[in-house]
Formats: sequence, C-alpha cells, structure tokens
Amino acid sequence: MRSRRLCRNCTLPAGVTRGWLGVQIRPLDRAKAAALGLETLQGVYVHEVMPAQPAHQAGIVTGDVIVSFDGKTSRLQLTSRVLVASTPIGKKVRVELLHARARRTVEVTLVAMPERQE
Repeated sequence: MRSRRLCRNCTLPAGVTRGWLGVQIRPLDRAKAAALGLETLQGVYVHEVMPAQPAHQAGIVTGDVIVSFDGKTSRLQLTSRVLVASTPIGKKVRVELLHARARRTVEVTLVAMPERQE
C-alpha cells in the first residue's frame, strides 16, 4: 500500500511520456472467464474504451479480453499497464483479443498518455 501512495506522488521528468491505449482494464475473474468460454485466466478484461483513442480506433470494445500486447502476455492488471506505458509513442503494436468468444488481432498505434487534470 505504501508503494502505491508513493507512486501516486511520483512525477515524470520533463519530456518523458508514456504510451496510451485508451482503455480501462480490470483483472479477468473466473466468472467473466467462464462466461467468455475461457479455460484459463489469461488476459485482462476491457472495462471501458475511451472514444476517439487508439483502442477505439482499432475496434477494441468494452467486454473484450486483451490476451497479448505486442507479443507479450499478462493476466495482471499492473503488468499490462506497464507494458503499454513503456511502449514508445507512435509504435504500431499487435493486440490479440478475445471478442465474442473468437480470437482476433488488431493493430494499434500508441499515442502519448494525456496529462492528468488535477
């Protein structure tokens, strides 16, 4: 918990930007996995897609499960966020999804994470 508080107070050095996909993700729980026909908890659940952001433009929708990002898999929400944030701005990445019980892959070009409005 202490590290979480410390991280919230961290600021990036001037000129440092993070990659942005434009989604809110949640851990994939057993109930969601079962409803989607998944046998494992691999991936993260897309809880919300922000309009006019890279994920939306690539066709990612609420309810999708991100199975891999740029060839890397993670079922942990924090690890998935770090993967996206550490990807260079402007890089086109392949995102493997589970959508309506079918796997599909989309290409997404990351943009800079918007600055937080305090």
